[in-house]
Amino acid sequence: MGDITKRQHYVWRNYLKAWTVTKSTTGRLFAAHNKNEQWILLGKNNEGFLVGINNVAVGNYFYDTTQASEEDYYYTRLYLKKRFNELFPRYQLTANIDNLRSTERDFLEKIYISQVEKDGIPFLEKLVQGDFPFNEQSKVVTLNEKIQKDIFMSLIFQEEVPDRCLEAIEALNELERGGDKQFQFYEFLSVQYLRTKFAKNQVEKLQKLDEKIKKMNVTLAFHFFTLPIDAVTLAISLVKNNFFIKMLINKTDVPFITTDNPAINLMHNYNSEAEPKELIIYYPISPTISILCTNTIHSNCKEEIFNRHTIFEFNEKMVVSGAAQVYSNDKDYLIQLLNIK
Repeated sequence: MGDITKRQHYVWRNYLKAWTVTKSTTGRLFAAHNKNEQWILLGKNNEGFLVGINNVAVGNYFYDTTQASEEDYYYTRLYLKKRFNELFPRYQLTANIDNLRSTERDFLEKIYISQVEKDGIPFLEKLVQGDFPFNEQSKVVTLNEKIQKDIFMSLIFQEEVPDRCLEAIEALNELERGGDKQFQFYEFLSVQYLRTKFAKNQVEKLQKLDEKIKKMNVTLAFHFFTLPIDAVTLAISLVKNNFFIKMLINKTDVPFITTDNPAINLMHNYNSEAEPKELIIYYPISPTISILCTNTIHSNCKEEIFNRHTIFEFNEKMVVSGAAQVYSNDKDYLIQLLNIK
């Protein structure tokens, strides 16, 4: 078995650096922690309450799958067959799930998330500069549907797979080599949406309360095994349903904050058990830029915000959306927002 990393971050440090004083992955920011429904500043008074981002949004063995049961492997295979076709080469780590028994038990962070985030660095850099991460629409959905239809018809009529299908498969392989920026960015965004402590806690809650899941006898390992499938499924859905990016430019003196649950659904009431019927992903990029991923627009666009109250509303939504830690570049504003005594 490969060595398991003990301290595992569930919010990307490359992302958090936009809120640090030095704008670096070794930088420090202001952070508050929710303890018994009371917000308290992290850090020390003699250090100005600045905290290194290496010490926030981190848990011991957060992605460890050592507890994986036979049921986890069994249902992962079923899930794969039901939800995902195996034409994407990079996802064979999930398709060959049995190989993980003797290799990396925290494979999700080391093999999948690290690669997605490495690919995501150029996207994040563009966003921080106020540029869009993609301009052309993805072809992944139409290509994927075309492949499935052609293969299905060839099986029915016992014909060879047509050349146009083979061409589409090659196009998908080209996508995997980095040729489809919209799909790649949406996969990156989906991972940020699904990898958090809040998402993990929700899965744990379901495992205790949902009778069907309880009967499956799966552990948290099932959530980690299937997260790559869920991320790609969500990314495909965003493309298929014509989601685009609205970039919010903050022109006020109130900063955007972020949390350890950095990508949220604005249409979700996080204090309710009811499932949201709509999806608008909100993702702060820096104290001055945030994005909305939504299908209420027809192309990428920008909106300048001059109203401080609007920024307050976005920040308050972040705080009540399952956050255990809140981060800012402004200590005084953090104290005001969270009513810290």
